[in-house]
Amino acid sequence: MAYSGVAHVRRPSHFERERIMAKQFFGGFFATLTFAIAVGAALFGIFTLVSYIVGPVGG
Repeated sequence: MAYSGVAHVRRPSHFERERIMAKQFFGGFFATLTFAIAVGAALFGIFTLVSYIVGPVGG
């Protein structure tokens, strides 16, 4: 019988895989949420600044 020379690697259990996937999901979710909040705050600041500089428009 020939020895392949590949070391045995322990596969993660189902529970460990679920936990890893949950951490990845929530990490990506919170990173996306943080990005969206930052973009929204920047846009709000830009529009507020522009409206302050321009002043009242119209009648």
